[in-house]
Amino acid sequence: MEYDKKKNKNTSGISFGIVVSEYYPEISDRLLSGAVEVLRLHSIKSEVYRVSGAWEVPFVTRVMVKSGKYRGIIALGCVIRGETSHFDYLCDHSARALMDISMEFTLPIGFGILTVENEGQAIARSQLGPNARNKGAEAAEAVISAIDAVSYSVISNP
Repeated sequence: MEYDKKKNKNTSGISFGIVVSEYYPEISDRLLSGAVEVLRLHSIKSEVYRVSGAWEVPFVTRVMVKSGKYRGIIALGCVIRGETSHFDYLCDHSARALMDISMEFTLPIGFGILTVENEGQAIARSQLGPNARNKGAEAAEAVISAIDAVSYSVISNP
């Protein structure tokens, strides 16, 4: 028997946490809208926590994970390259911290923090609508898919 991510969706009765960086609120709000819409379509409850920037996202994510309230976390935000190396440190360390938390606690974290060269790229990746490629929505789908695949694997292949 093979897992099919299009057929299997084991999402009944679960809750997600969403942590959103507000540094670029117009971008972050669209990412959040995309993620929340995906969760709504899957009847998944969520709680949203807002932080000032991408640097704070891993800390709040870790606290959320340790609470034991959530089956998955979605991390959202935007970092746009500036004139200094700050972008590189911020992106590298935030992404690594989120991956470390996910692995340490065996809990999927959707990475919906845009790391882009300019505002145009951020706008393109946060569009809403039926044909849009909203990275918040994609992060939500990724977490759902991970939970479902692991549930299928554990149930079907003990």
